[in-house]
Amino acid sequence: MSFDEIPEDQTEGYQCECGGSITKCGDKWFCDSCSFEHPIMKMKIDKEDIIKAHDHSSNHYDEIMTSEICGCFYCQKTYKPDIIEWIDDGTCVCPRCGIDSVIGSGSGFPITQDFLGKMCDHWFKD
Repeated sequence: MSFDEIPEDQTEGYQCECGGSITKCGDKWFCDSCSFEHPIMKMKIDKEDIIKAHDHSSNHYDEIMTSEICGCFYCQKTYKPDIIEWIDDGTCVCPRCGIDSVIGSGSGFPITQDFLGKMCDHWFKD
């Protein structure tokens, strides 16, 4: 993943470099995740990232349990890892749709609607 600076007047839906959403406070922009002032960044997610991220959607018990948030790239819902159901090989299934397409923030990938949507498009719609 890489980041590019974008103009301040085009920040809706963009993220700071840590992956959180940005919010304007006075004349500065802050991340709602890390609370620090950051340059405004747009995340670029390429096909290689999508393929690498998929490796984190199975046999991932420890990674999921250490994640702050998880998301399903089939139904694109997010939730805390404590409501996850597991199948025998240490792979979790989404508590909302029942599909084994869950990835956690412990993977190092952003668990955002944009990222989950791109994962869904690649793995389920292409």
